[in-house]
Amino acid sequence: GEPHQAVEALERAVQLDPDRADLLVSLAGGLASAGELAAARSTLEKVMAIGGGVSCEDLRRAAHVYLRLGNPQPALDCYQRALLVEPQPPAALLFEFAQLQQRQGNPEAALELVQQALDRDPLFRDRPESLPVQLLQADLPAILNRSQAALAVLERALSVAQAAHPAQENGGDANAAEIRLLKGEIHDRFTSLMIEAGDLPDALYHAEKAFALFAVDSAAQDAALCYRAADLALAQLQNDRAARTVRSFQTGAELFPQALLEQGQDGVDLLSLQVEMALEAGSSDPVAGWIEAGLVEAPNDARLLSAKVRLLAREGDLAAARKCFTLARLQSAGGESGLWLAEAALAAQSWKDVPVLFERCAQRQVGQARAQLSFARALVLCAEQQRLCDATGSQANAPGVLALSAENQRKFEEAVQAAGRLVNTGEIGRWQARGQAVFTPSAQTARTLASMPAQPEDIAALIGALRLLGNRAAAIQVARRFAEHPRVLLQLALCYQEDPSGQGEAAGATTAQAEAVAVAGRAAAADSNQPLAHAALGRANLQAGELSSALAAYENALLLWLDEPGWHEAAGDLSLQVGSLQAAIAHFRHALAIEPENPRFAFKLGQACLSDEDIAVAINCLEKSVALDAAQANAWLTLATAYHLAGRLPQALEAARKAGELNSASAEALLIAGETALSMNQTAQALELAQSAVRREPDNAAAVLFFSNVLVLSERAEEGLKVIEQSSPAVRAFFPVAFERAKLIHRLHGAQSAADVLEKLAREHPEEPDLLGFLARVQAECGEVKAAERYAFRALRLDPNQPDLTLMLGRLNRKNGHLDQAVHLLGEVIRMAPDHLEAYLELGSVYQERREYALALQAYRQAIRIAPRDYQAYYYSGLILRDSKDYSAAESMLRRAAELAPESAGQVAVSIRRQLVAVIALNLVHHKQEVTL
Repeated sequence: GEPHQAVEALERAVQLDPDRADLLVSLAGGLASAGELAAARSTLEKVMAIGGGVSCEDLRRAAHVYLRLGNPQPALDCYQRALLVEPQPPAALLFEFAQLQQRQGNPEAALELVQQALDRDPLFRDRPESLPVQLLQADLPAILNRSQAALAVLERALSVAQAAHPAQENGGDANAAEIRLLKGEIHDRFTSLMIEAGDLPDALYHAEKAFALFAVDSAAQDAALCYRAADLALAQLQNDRAARTVRSFQTGAELFPQALLEQGQDGVDLLSLQVEMALEAGSSDPVAGWIEAGLVEAPNDARLLSAKVRLLAREGDLAAARKCFTLARLQSAGGESGLWLAEAALAAQSWKDVPVLFERCAQRQVGQARAQLSFARALVLCAEQQRLCDATGSQANAPGVLALSAENQRKFEEAVQAAGRLVNTGEIGRWQARGQAVFTPSAQTARTLASMPAQPEDIAALIGALRLLGNRAAAIQVARRFAEHPRVLLQLALCYQEDPSGQGEAAGATTAQAEAVAVAGRAAAADSNQPLAHAALGRANLQAGELSSALAAYENALLLWLDEPGWHEAAGDLSLQVGSLQAAIAHFRHALAIEPENPRFAFKLGQACLSDEDIAVAINCLEKSVALDAAQANAWLTLATAYHLAGRLPQALEAARKAGELNSASAEALLIAGETALSMNQTAQALELAQSAVRREPDNAAAVLFFSNVLVLSERAEEGLKVIEQSSPAVRAFFPVAFERAKLIHRLHGAQSAADVLEKLAREHPEEPDLLGFLARVQAECGEVKAAERYAFRALRLDPNQPDLTLMLGRLNRKNGHLDQAVHLLGEVIRMAPDHLEAYLELGSVYQERREYALALQAYRQAIRIAPRDYQAYYYSGLILRDSKDYSAAESMLRRAAELAPESAGQVAVSIRRQLVAVIALNLVHHKQEVTL
């Protein structure tokens, strides 16, 4: 118990007899126990330096000390010398030497030593004591790839173990326990060899035997053995058998999972397997706690992180699942990942990783039915998801077009056939039926899938196939059993939306649309975390004309998957239709940010910005759109409009010309080009473009109207009227054209000729305020005051904000002596247009007639404020001041009026000067002062 005291005693003994090998070996052992390693090695070197006086046993003991010191090579030398000293050494020494040779990487030498040990006593190999030696003898051929030899040794060892008191295997004495554990070791080695040979059924048998033998004593339970047995059962699609094995691992509910985690990585692996099995069985409640407990012990364990991915996805938190998957993939980098990482990729919908990871497992585990079927299943699920994404407009989160490719179909068929060759289970037939239904939908594949035992996911897949076949009636029928399952509802909602019945019959179509909305709404409610369900609801509402509801559904989908450009485009289109321009711009901007090279998104964003009068941004977007795709007539046309609004007229003209070239059947581009030419004062070019537009589309009312307007601007009003008269009846019936015709008749032939035309037009279009207002003016010209007032008031009821028409009414009332009404109407004009000069002048005149000269002067002062260089208010003010005998002020006003009156004023200018002269004369009389004219 006191190494230092023992060392002191041994040192004194050695001093008395320094050549005694046994004392030196004992001293070396004591020094090693006392921690004096260098002294121990030095002492052993003295032993090795002694000549022939060292016994075999002393050399064996010296080898033991060297191994304690961590020096295997000198230990080998000791054993080698011991064999020289004792040509017939005991079997135990040979066994120890063989074990050391094995550890040192010399399996051939080790095997030869083991054989010598067994040959030492022919009866030894039939006794239980030989089992450790036979285990080593089995290990060595396995290392040397001599599997048959290893199996033969294990068979013999197993028969020895079974013959050694088999009734005591489960007994409590130490000898029985040792035999039981050795027997477990034999089965364990059988398992490894069977796995290498690809014989998984036999490997599973031996793995279960090994685990059972060790599990007799709960303290000897081995998580690694339990894991291997369960994993082998799963590899052969024997899930129930795997579950029984895992349940037999005795920990006690109160100790789980801590008892597992105490076994280190083996325990973590077994816990991960249990979590995965629970998830596949649909259990979630205890799993979260197991995962968290495991991650406390092993926070970077890729397999536990992968299990957490699946749990998060099941709870509907796809964003967190994807983040966790990225971490799991990072932690597994450089190591060998299994199906667990592939399943995590599937749960996180990391579609680019799914086929790669599953295929890698299938290639690595060719003889495992689970790996082959999992690969086939993954390809089916990718294909089904792609069908759903195609139907709902999802792009960024879809598996991609390769999911439905012939190459993936071929891989699916090969994988499912490989699984079928390995095991015989209904699960293989199930996935084979689903795969055929999604890859090659037909009546036959649908019937095959329908014949399988009903499960909700399979029924959803069947409805998907029936949807592709256009068989809605059958889809509704098979959906009844799982009518509230989210996946079934989603497929059924899409089936309703693609139903061709009711087309051409409004009532039938409306009913089908209402049903589609109802089913899609139930799908979204059943799984609110499923973005495809919200997108399906948006699509159903759009088809039903429920634009606000469609927009809300698409925005709910985008809350879950913000990176879907097609959904942003749909939401943008809907936002425009419901009048939410800013929301539309935001959605189109998102879409373009996701797909910056998409010309359609750039075009729509440009259009929306143009509507928002953000001309510079609109031009940038539209220029980008035509740069990405120069064959878009509409984009060039909108760009021409934007250029026009920005005052970039040459560019506008060029863009309009390109639009016209791309769409030679449409006159719209020529019209925009013509309007641009007019803005550039190129009337001749505008006329040429207008003629071309009419030739291109003779029945285009806008083209005919523009042609007529350009002719009028060219002082060719009669030709402008003729163009309208010669157009088709449909064009002439178009209100803007008919109104323009009436105005031209008024211009060319007078008010009387136009009145009848306008009255007829007013009867046909009684809700057009501009028409009624113009008719009121024409009636006033004709002297039809009552009719003029009637039409004017009708126009004002439709559009009260018409100051010029209200001014006309005020003048008519003044003319008719209705001065109070005139004041009111003129006040309304000023309210609508505070800077309306004519209103103030007319109001001043009314006040004069009412002899309210102060108010008249006040109105004229407002007119002077608005138009200080217009002579009229000065003139009328001067007259009032003259009549009021304020000759000085009158002279000032009239003098200013004389200065401002243009030569074109003619007789009025002469009158102003005469009045000025008269006022000056009056000033001379009243003030007796000299005035120089």
